[in-house]
Amino acid sequence: MKISYFDIYKICSDDDFRPAMQCVKIAKFKENYVAVATDSFKLKIVSVELSDNEKEIVEKFNILIPSEIFKRIKKNTNTRKINLNDYEFKLGETSFIYKLFDYDLYAEYCKEEFPPFQSAIPKLNGNHITLALNPSFLKEISKEFDDPLVILKFEVDEKGICRKPILVNPQYDNTSRNIIMCARVNQ
Repeated sequence: MKISYFDIYKICSDDDFRPAMQCVKIAKFKENYVAVATDSFKLKIVSVELSDNEKEIVEKFNILIPSEIFKRIKKNTNTRKINLNDYEFKLGETSFIYKLFDYDLYAEYCKEEFPPFQSAIPKLNGNHITLALNPSFLKEISKEFDDPLVILKFEVDEKGICRKPILVNPQYDNTSRNIIMCARVNQ
């Protein structure tokens, strides 16, 4: 196994009540194999290269590698002048095997269930909207509608690009080709 971003373990939770989130999950995602870490606030997904045997293991078993293993490996590389490339990583059916020179070291997989990370990723497209709205502008709109809830509509073209922001009365009936942004204005 080769991992594209070894420091992914830094995203893992340190909450003892969530042991699965203290682990890095190796999984198949779409057509790729990835390492996933989360602390329930942040989610990091990086690519991994696996041998054919390791791909079969990932598809059959729940692979959760405790983040503590990555921390120890990283500490060894910093304090003992060992290069990260000196390690060889392998996924077994029941344990994560990492080799350093002539030593084989084993780490048992965590037996907990990892949260369904796929549901946190937008499925339709990877685009996102960033809006910078002046609070005084929102207050003026709020006064106009005599409602603390301001709704803006964005027409979306066939490519999924937002066009023409339009002010909308809060009672407006939305259509499926529009994105609605709501803001509650404190008076």
